[in-house]
Amino acid sequence: MNEPGINVSLEPHLAETLAKIRGILPKELAAQLEAFLNEPRPPTIPHSLLDSVSRWSRTPIGTAELSRTSLHTGDYLMVSLLAGTMSSPERKFGTYVPPPDPEVVAAQKREERKQITALANGVLSIGGAAFAAFWASQHMAWKHEWRVLFAFMVGIVVAISEAVLYIIWQSRKEKAAKPKRRVTRAAARRKKDDGGEDETVSQQDELGKDESHAHVDDGLRRRTAPSL
Repeated sequence: MNEPGINVSLEPHLAETLAKIRGILPKELAAQLEAFLNEPRPPTIPHSLLDSVSRWSRTPIGTAELSRTSLHTGDYLMVSLLAGTMSSPERKFGTYVPPPDPEVVAAQKREERKQITALANGVLSIGGAAFAAFWASQHMAWKHEWRVLFAFMVGIVVAISEAVLYIIWQSRKEKAAKPKRRVTRAAARRKKDDGGEDETVSQQDELGKDESHAHVDDGLRRRTAPSL
């Protein structure tokens, strides 16, 4: 597949393979290839030029010319030409971020369901408390507006209590997510001969630290030679 704008690193073995056919290529294709084979060689070669060479090698004329010069057609297939090269080495690609593990995704979904359930329970509690207060106030011979005000105040009190409980639950969840640290202090005191002062030496051990390193190999774009 022809990919305009994509370059390929011109490795020594690739330049040697292309140099073998510079004399049997069509004039136009040979002229384009000559600029990349002369010294000093550029570090990259267009992908489209390699594709043109590969297409020519599969034509009847190209196959006949390669056979006449004792060259193999398979050496000029795209998979063979691109073996051991890098795609667009002059470009800077972003850091690869691996997708999260299925266990992490499942845990996040469970946490989202818990939060949605907690919010739904809070809304139902507020609405239920306000309705119960309004319904119960009918036995107190209050006017309708006083009953509404009473129900509104009860709803506010329940809403504040639900908000406090949610904040406490959220803070406990965040504390549980942080790595635990256990600090051990061993104090050793000794007297100095001249002043009689005490020197305290404290030693702290931190445990429970989790470190995750995402190693991105720069050679991920490097292709390996196919096994023939």
